[in-house]
Amino acid sequence: MSAPLSQSPKMIKLAPKRPMTPPPTRTQIPVLRPGCAARSKLRPNQGLPTPKMPHPRPWAANIAKTVIELLTGFRPTSPLSQWLLPEIHGALLNRVEMARRLNKHAAPAKSARVVSAHVKAVQAIKGGGLQAVEAAVVVFDGKKSRAVALRLEPLHGRWVTTALEIG
Repeated sequence: MSAPLSQSPKMIKLAPKRPMTPPPTRTQIPVLRPGCAARSKLRPNQGLPTPKMPHPRPWAANIAKTVIELLTGFRPTSPLSQWLLPEIHGALLNRVEMARRLNKHAAPAKSARVVSAHVKAVQAIKGGGLQAVEAAVVVFDGKKSRAVALRLEPLHGRWVTTALEIG
């Protein structure tokens, strides 16, 4: 048996659907194609490391800090060309120019600070030297933390960046 309805059904208020904003996306302009870090950009046997190669961690941290300072406008274009392959340097300068156009009315940037830097050997050669290392560096630019991944290979007693990814 069913009881007679003595009350009218409750009215439900429907609010208009709020427009959904898309999730924030990282404007990621890859400096190199994904996965390109697996192969060396240097010719075989070019710049094989000597036992006196400096430790790569400070190099990775310094390069990452400089790159972030370039992107935030704190540092003018610096002599990064000696630390980067030409195609990476050109792509980075394009990204710096785009960032400067987008942020031309932004407040002055602050000096970046390296929060952490981790380096891992990916190819070792006989004799105890390294053929390549990959580094993950976290840099705080005064507003937010940024991740920088890079691959370093030895060339004439110094480390050269052969792949770069900025998050």
